[in-house]
This record gives sequence, structure tokens and C-alpha cells, in this order.
Amino acid sequence: MLEKQIETKVRSYARRMGFLVMKFTSPQMAVVPDHLFIRNGVRLMLEKQIETKVCSYARSLGFLALKFTSPQRAAVPDRLFIHNGLFFFIEFKAPGNMPTPAQIREHIRIRDAGGYVFVVDSIDKGRYILDMVNLNVPLDRIFG
Repeated sequence: MLEKQIETKVRSYARRMGFLVMKFTSPQMAVVPDHLFIRNGVRLMLEKQIETKVCSYARSLGFLALKFTSPQRAAVPDRLFIHNGLFFFIEFKAPGNMPTPAQIREHIRIRDAGGYVFVVDSIDKGRYILDMVNLNVPLDRIFG
């Protein structure tokens, strides 16, 4: 029941923001989103879709891509990536979205402790970061 209420609110909000919201099903694909969001003729990719594709690509390159949650801290980045002894976080966002102030504070804490956090709002940006790490480019030289 709660999932249905959330879905209704998301569709309502998307319409208020000027999106065309279309319900669809696909007999060719087993896993598809329930709704397609379109604004100005451009399909909006959901944060979850970006995260799924980037994590799949990371695994194909030999990365560990771990879902990261913390019961004691809110606003932690979405994923912890590990590759060749390097650890870094990626915060996934829908295209054009920015981290919340709480997420920015958490990113600053991680960076102050010597960690790395990248904010990714597209599949291409996520793949770029992973490719650079895979090519052994130092993390502080990668723009994210």
C-alpha cells in the first residue's frame, strides 16, 4: 500500500514539474520501469537506472560495487567501490539533480578524512570515473 502511495505522489509531482508521464509495459523485457517520464521530448533516466547500469559496468571491469548504508548516519553516499586497493564512494543522482545539503556535509566529512566521493548523474559520467580508475589515474585527478 505504501509503495502505491509513493508511486502516486511521484507521478503527481512529475506532472506538476512539466513531465509527460506514461504508463507502459513491455512484453520483450522482463524488467522495465512502470512509468516513463518525458520532458521537452527527452526521456528522464531515473537515479536507480543510472546506478544499476554503472554498477553493472563496474563489475564487468572487476570492481566491487557495494551498496552502502549506515544505521547511525543519514545521507551517506549510495555505493562504495573497491578496485586494486582503492576505495571511493559514488553518490547517484537523477540527471540534473544535486546532492542535498545533508549529503554535501557528509561528502565533506568523507573528503576531510582522506576519502573520495563522486556525484554521478549520468551513465557516461559514471563510466568515465570507472574507466579512469581502471587506467590507474590517481583519484584526486579525476573530476567527478
